[in-house]
Amino acid sequence: MAAVDQENKMIVGAMNKIVKRDFGEWTPRVKKLVAQASGNTAGTTLPDGELEQFTLERDAEIDEAKLSYTSPENLIETLKDIETSFEQRLADRKKELAKENLESVNRAYEELAKDSPDLVKELRDVRRKITAGGRVAGAKLKEADPDKFPEGEFRFSEQEGFYLTRSFRLFKQPKWRAAILDLENKQFRKIREDAAKA
Repeated sequence: MAAVDQENKMIVGAMNKIVKRDFGEWTPRVKKLVAQASGNTAGTTLPDGELEQFTLERDAEIDEAKLSYTSPENLIETLKDIETSFEQRLADRKKELAKENLESVNRAYEELAKDSPDLVKELRDVRRKITAGGRVAGAKLKEADPDKFPEGEFRFSEQEGFYLTRSFRLFKQPKWRAAILDLENKQFRKIREDAAKA
């Protein structure tokens, strides 16, 4: 853990140096672009209300099928088709979101690169390290318990987009770090719980 802590401090130091050189300071624009550039590219989380909408539509199809079935076998087959269609719509929407997220990340990289190609390089390097770390962790998890982790894939999932930003903030803002690590601080409970799930 000490090595990770030291590496994070080095990354933050390098980023601070680049930002100071290329932008003068961490302006709101730079902070926004860095947050956008370190955003989620997986598209794993549907925006608020979308899953509920998909579920309502599926449930309406199920209700309609129950009212109009001709035989129990027909109903079972229809319900299976509805569920398959539901899962496919979710998968398609997640792919669409992943594409949109990746485009947003790339736009931020392009905007940052106009003033600081070095900052973009640093952000991309950090993302690669996070991905590599996830792969190593996944392989270790699969090795330790293949039944529980059969795919050997460890992802930051919903955390992916925020991991870099939060890690950076932990080391750049000591007060924020103290608040996050203070288990009595209820305001940051969700962040701690999400980080534990990652």
